[in-house]
Amino acid sequence: MSRDRRPRPPHRPSMTWTAVPGGVRGRERLSPLLDFVAVLAILLVLLGGSVWFFVWMARTEGGVTAVLAALPVLGFGSGLVMYVRAPSRQSVVLRPLEVELPVGTEPVVRVVVRWDDVAGVRVVEGERGPVVRVDLRDGARARHALGEDLMQGRPENGPDPDTVAVADAEALARVLRHLLDHPEDRARLAEPGGVGIVLAFARPVYGEPPV
Repeated sequence: MSRDRRPRPPHRPSMTWTAVPGGVRGRERLSPLLDFVAVLAILLVLLGGSVWFFVWMARTEGGVTAVLAALPVLGFGSGLVMYVRAPSRQSVVLRPLEVELPVGTEPVVRVVVRWDDVAGVRVVEGERGPVVRVDLRDGARARHALGEDLMQGRPENGPDPDTVAVADAEALARVLRHLLDHPEDRARLAEPGGVGIVLAFARPVYGEPPV
């Protein structure tokens, strides 16, 4: 090992992996959790207050005033849903036959890629930091995830997964590369031990250069 190589900093996982029906999901760790809960509590209080105000206005005033009072309810309700869905929107889902990935940042488009269509996985520099680039084989295309903007009438094929922005690009790249080279482990993703397979390769090996 070269003396001028800087030691690898302690590994602090920034993604959490959990079992989901049919596979394993990885999303950004809600850290610090206290901040997330505090913002969530504020949104719940604002939503509850706006609902109370709407009910009170509907009973006392009615008409146009009640309709205007409903606008804060819609605003705070939409904000609450978007805030809670944000971590899952940027999550990764690993399944035995395919992988579901978030592409881009604003807006995020979720696509599904078959393992057999993946040619390689790289970590490249994006606009806001490292991102994962999944190279597809010639002629292969990603498809939109189930339920992805159905009302917009998008075509079945989605964008190429060349800007997969997650909390830990290197950890995701290690996991994808291992699963790409070991189909026997991909087949176990839907089993109870699937999370253990992912966790075993998400952590860097001592002395291993960054991906």
